[in-house]
Amino acid sequence: MKIALIGPTPPFRGGIVQFALSLGAEMQRQGLEVRMFGFIRQYPSLLFPGGSQTTEDESSFALPVERVFTPYQPWTWRLAVKRINRWQADLVIFSYWLPVMAPAFGWISRRIKSARIAYLVHNIEFHEKWLFANRLSKYALKPAQRVILLSQSSFNATHRIHSWIPLPQLVTGFHPVYDIYRQKMDPGDGVATGQETDRPPTLLFFGLIKPYKGLDVLIRAFALARQRLPRLHLIIAGDVYGEAGQYRRRLSELGLDQAVETHFEYIADNAVSGYFRRADVCVLPYRSATQSGIVQLSYAFEVPVIATRVGGIGEYVCEGETGMLVPPEDPSALAEAICLFFTTCDKDQMRRGIRGFNAGHGWDKLAKLVVESMG
Repeated sequence: MKIALIGPTPPFRGGIVQFALSLGAEMQRQGLEVRMFGFIRQYPSLLFPGGSQTTEDESSFALPVERVFTPYQPWTWRLAVKRINRWQADLVIFSYWLPVMAPAFGWISRRIKSARIAYLVHNIEFHEKWLFANRLSKYALKPAQRVILLSQSSFNATHRIHSWIPLPQLVTGFHPVYDIYRQKMDPGDGVATGQETDRPPTLLFFGLIKPYKGLDVLIRAFALARQRLPRLHLIIAGDVYGEAGQYRRRLSELGLDQAVETHFEYIADNAVSGYFRRADVCVLPYRSATQSGIVQLSYAFEVPVIATRVGGIGEYVCEGETGMLVPPEDPSALAEAICLFFTTCDKDQMRRGIRGFNAGHGWDKLAKLVVESMG
């Protein structure tokens, strides 16, 4: 079987790229022929007020890649159709996460010959407001024989918003663990054990920083938690979507400059392990979510998670076994969970729970699910 993956590819960075690479690499290991057809350019700069959209790390080119179109430039779409049809794929999988991709994906998918079409949907309810978002999604998804979701919450939302999709065409998948970052560890890095006696209890907030991710909520909760745990330390690592000064000012106002380590920048793949190696727990204070690859990234390093109970995150965080869940927009509840984690939780037991979770959430299982769901 020949499988074409459509969406962002290296050198573009981010979780959608790593997801497609990991899935494609696993399909290739299972004896399938995989090729990625990606973007020449991804977003206009107006839609991406962060840093660079690309990375100089070329080690991610693990699969054949053809960069053939730009989603916001319709005159490039015809080349994508020509290349995909010429390769004669049996199955074409679109990675869908923003309605800005819908016109290109919908146009291209309607012109692919002799191949089954699937959409792997990362977001169906979007964190930012988009005009005609549901109409755009409908246009993109209409040609698909299967729409694959990564949580039961996303499945339910898709069925509610797009009730026109027959239920048999909706498939509940899952987000596997990002073991790719373990393979890129710097020499000497290992799984965090939390046993270094000279290291303060440390929280980690990791990933691209957008308003919906609630970093401001964590900063308030951190200030409350330090009243009971004065040695508490916080690492913030990730590029800011917008302006980082608002977070620096808030930390200064609360007198937290010395207690919080900030890395407001893109974190290269081979540097990821260093942050998780230093963390006791990863915190996701999100206001909204579908699912989050940060949970699966944290689990790859056997680091427990404290997260808000939003979207599908609760399906990936097993209360008391792999982490803790709190209500969103509640700094007091988050502070209480942080204090409980460091004073009463059995961290070794949580790491064992994470290992058990990881065993059931591998890329091999998702790859088989995707292929078998196509019949």
